[in-house]
Amino acid sequence: MSRREQEIAQLQKEWKENLVQLSKVMIDQFYSADDKLFFKAANQPNDRVLATTPTDFGHNAKALWMIRWAGLITGHTELVSFANHTSQALLKRAYLEDCGCWAGGVFPGGALDLDKIWWVYDELDQLAGTLALSDPNFAQYLPRAYDYWFTHFVDKEFGEVWNSVDGRTHVPVRQAPKQWEWKNAYHSFEHALIGYIVGQQLNDQPITLYYAFPSAETAKSAQPYFYSGVITGIEQVNQGQPQQKVTFSNVH
Repeated sequence: MSRREQEIAQLQKEWKENLVQLSKVMIDQFYSADDKLFFKAANQPNDRVLATTPTDFGHNAKALWMIRWAGLITGHTELVSFANHTSQALLKRAYLEDCGCWAGGVFPGGALDLDKIWWVYDELDQLAGTLALSDPNFAQYLPRAYDYWFTHFVDKEFGEVWNSVDGRTHVPVRQAPKQWEWKNAYHSFEHALIGYIVGQQLNDQPITLYYAFPSAETAKSAQPYFYSGVITGIEQVNQGQPQQKVTFSNVH
């Protein structure tokens, strides 16, 4: 092994150790086993007591999503098991059968916040979709949750999505701007990307994504975002500025 390869291996080792450490810190300091929820602060005991402190389902979903990825990457199966088990409880709590949609979080005392914020909704869809790739039981949430998204969140006239939807009337709240830095280029884009990948795989359809590797040969290292998959085709689609269309199957 060359010196450069040794340096890369050491960096990978440290990075994986950091993933595990940060995951455990999140669980130890921000998670309440009694409520099966993460809280946004841990400065004093009441910060993790649902009787006095609210929390949202978006940060919970993202935390579980990333802890699960950390466990898979590092081989720490206890992190994967924790994320899978806790996600099951979270999604069951957040899902509202009457509208086939997600609640936004919980108020102090445990009552559901029925209003829907776009990024919280995104995270719940992404968590349920990712878990559905390995456990079909999680797919039960997706058809109605996505139908609600396209019906109530998407602005069909001007594009993008509304920032929030009133949880009682199911009418979009239109006063706030639809565009800002953490919205269009992050949550909205990631939600669309994951929805496409998950939807194609669950329907046994190929996943086609576009990359800008220097050559088709280097594009062989591509993966479908955070997921793994089998490359079934690579096509150079722009000779002037290298760009490849990569098709995947068996995404998981």
